[in-house]
Amino acid sequence: MQKFLFRQAANLVQAFQPKLNILIYHRVMPEPDPLRPWEIDAQQFRKHLEWISGVFNVIPLADAVQQLKTGTLKRRSLVITFDDGYLDNATVALPLLKKAGLHATFFCTSAWLDGGLMWNDQVIEAIRRWPDKTISINELELKSIPVHTNQEKSKAIEIILPKLKYQEHNKRQAIANALTESVDGFPDLMMRREHIKLLYQEGMGIGGHSHSHPILSGIDDETLKEELEKNKQILEETLGTRLNLFSYPNGKSRTDFRAEQIRFIENAGYVASVTTELGSASADTNLFQLPRFTPWDNNSTKFLARLITLKKALG
Repeated sequence: MQKFLFRQAANLVQAFQPKLNILIYHRVMPEPDPLRPWEIDAQQFRKHLEWISGVFNVIPLADAVQQLKTGTLKRRSLVITFDDGYLDNATVALPLLKKAGLHATFFCTSAWLDGGLMWNDQVIEAIRRWPDKTISINELELKSIPVHTNQEKSKAIEIILPKLKYQEHNKRQAIANALTESVDGFPDLMMRREHIKLLYQEGMGIGGHSHSHPILSGIDDETLKEELEKNKQILEETLGTRLNLFSYPNGKSRTDFRAEQIRFIENAGYVASVTTELGSASADTNLFQLPRFTPWDNNSTKFLARLITLKKALG
């Protein structure tokens, strides 16, 4: 039945004009995590790779960019990408990609290559270990949010993260740091240099994602330049190669980055960048605003149908 579905889906995609689907992942958890229900686990990712390879031709993003530029993109082309630089990209996702014979591009931050957590992970892991039954964050006007059970913790995370995301960069970090001071025993969640090297040595693509993952629209030009240059320098020195691809933190146009900031991405030496705008790319797509899609359906029929009928995908 599944092979029949794959054949039908492949025939349907073949009938459309060539479009590029770019998938975006962040983590591949070893096991499901009740406090991170939006992240997929190894079993789900294995299924995704099976469904993808049954219909699409997975190619490196660098190749896809070149094909978009030259008008040589083939039908059924798809790219797999990861953002942020989580450790499980190397320990969980990489072995599954290798087994499936598929390529992915990993967009990495650099601030945590020697340890530490991104602000959102600080919040999640602090709430996981919170010693009291409620939590308050006065700076966000949040009072006595229940965090006793996993269900309450999950709900608290849903409340806190959106309120904190668009705070001024330093204020956001200060609030996250204050939460972590109340608990102990944080895990290592981010890749170190040896993990990024491993991905590259195994033939995977590496791209820039800023140094400390600020919302670009909320920082000044000098800070943006520093974020881009420092990230690129650290990653290029780590790998001994030039990086040509970039991913905007968060990635929504106008909300997370401004059109006038794109010139800084170009000036940093990148030839293309990806967003989190929903859609598929074609020959007339701006290479510095390539759309991507987050796959969330855990059913092959829905998963493939959503990719095939993706907004803008039919041209």
